[in-house]
Amino acid sequence: MGTPALDAQTLGKILNALNDGVVVMDRRRTITYLNPAAERMTGWQLGEPVPYCRFCQEREVAEGQERCFLAAQQAIDELESEMPTRWGTMVPVTMTRSFLVDVEPKAGHMVITIRDATVRRQAEALRRRAELHRRTLEVLEEERRRLSLEIHDGVLQLLYGVRLGLDDLAYEVQGVPEKEQKVRHLIGLLEEGVGELRALSQALYPPALDD
Repeated sequence: MGTPALDAQTLGKILNALNDGVVVMDRRRTITYLNPAAERMTGWQLGEPVPYCRFCQEREVAEGQERCFLAAQQAIDELESEMPTRWGTMVPVTMTRSFLVDVEPKAGHMVITIRDATVRRQAEALRRRAELHRRTLEVLEEERRRLSLEIHDGVLQLLYGVRLGLDDLAYEVQGVPEKEQKVRHLIGLLEEGVGELRALSQALYPPALDD
């Protein structure tokens, strides 16, 4: 036995319960049916012409060519764009297209399913923002690592060489209390600076991060 066909009343209840808008229009783009979701989303009314979406309004077409992208394309049945509403606003939507087997000859009924893309766009914006935040943190971490290495392998090594020179100088001025005291003072300042730089290097990029 085949699956029994839905009666018109049951089909109407299903269409009325959908969250996606369903619009049926003829070749003249006149609305011959729309469900409550489509009416809430766009404010369109039965018998009115379906306006072109922003993409179709702005795209270049040759003379005599169908402006409606979904009507003109056979291989493509989905499009994301913005639809004009009765209230003068544009609502971001994802549209899918199909054709009805016409009851009226040459009526060319086209069915457009409209899904509000606002939530999806918001989710995409959040995902991009999170990706930008993650990438920013990676760049900052890499920069901190670079600065830490420059301090450790550059400045500290240079100061280590200065310390060796001061040690030699301290040996040379032994027996000259005034000069020896100055050199020892400089060595103390140098050691204090080296300690602060080493602490800064580890604060910028703690070894535990590599572990």
